[in-house]
Amino acid sequence: METSKLVFKQEWLVEYLYKISGSIADKVSDATKFEEQCIKDLSSYLSQDRENKNNRNYLRYLIQRNVPVFLERYRREKAVAFTILDELDDSGDLITFEPRDERPRIDASDLIAKEMAALLAQDDRDKMIVDMWADGYTNDSEISRALARSFGGNANSYRRYIQRFRQSCQRKLAPAI
Repeated sequence: METSKLVFKQEWLVEYLYKISGSIADKVSDATKFEEQCIKDLSSYLSQDRENKNNRNYLRYLIQRNVPVFLERYRREKAVAFTILDELDDSGDLITFEPRDERPRIDASDLIAKEMAALLAQDDRDKMIVDMWADGYTNDSEISRALARSFGGNANSYRRYIQRFRQSCQRKLAPAI
């Protein structure tokens, strides 16, 4: 319990966890199990070293790696229409009840953005850059420092790589726009 407090001290991390949990809540039978497992993983990592709270991308990764596991293990069964045999409407026909679909609608623009990101990012480094762009990070220096912390190396080299990668992405996307 004491180590889980480390997770809840990071407000951005809790918000991100609940965002991901909410996105799979309609696909799994119990989203709280997912949250508990993520909190367990995160608290274990955060308790190892005080500076681990600065590795935001790795903390996001710890949450994301649980998604496919829980989607496979705790997949919710699809709802089926059912009929109440002893209920008839005014014309004598059986009344069929279909549960209302409460699942969130998929926004086409989000889906297209995710597909483009997957096409642009060919390795872990590119994927991390595209994910950070999608999360709203636009400062190349900030992204390069995160890359240096995650993958090792020189932040200035990563900054220059990000600039080249951005130009490459713009060339690839120019015909689509």
